[in-house]
Amino acid sequence: MTVESFFQNNTREALIEQVAWLQKELEVSDEFFLHTLRVDAKTFHSWRTQHEPLPKHAEEQLTYLWQVILHILSFLNFDLGRVKLMLAYKSKSEYIRVSRPWFDPPWAGTSMKAYLEADGPVAIEKIDQWVQGIRFADSY
Repeated sequence: MTVESFFQNNTREALIEQVAWLQKELEVSDEFFLHTLRVDAKTFHSWRTQHEPLPKHAEEQLTYLWQVILHILSFLNFDLGRVKLMLAYKSKSEYIRVSRPWFDPPWAGTSMKAYLEADGPVAIEKIDQWVQGIRFADSY
């Protein structure tokens, strides 16, 4: 897999390219970003067209979300199909293992994508903790 230069850059332009990549490759919509980052459509569109900056909190969360996506990509060996499945898959709540809550994903009972949209910044952090915990066998 060839990795584009924007994958590891932290510039505003790179962040815009990262969003475009996520939309194209992982099939997430503007609405996903609006809900996850807690910004309105006008602000997001103005940022995408490079007229206005994102609010600081939203830019920080978007940067963190991108890092989490990179962790998930790494965890799943850069298999985009598996990442899309992981974002969309809705687990059945009866499969939640209460005896090992550190192992169960924080989005149990819903999809990762829906969890991100519903809980925004909190979800980004909890998903990162879960992925890193599974990846490095650490129950955080």
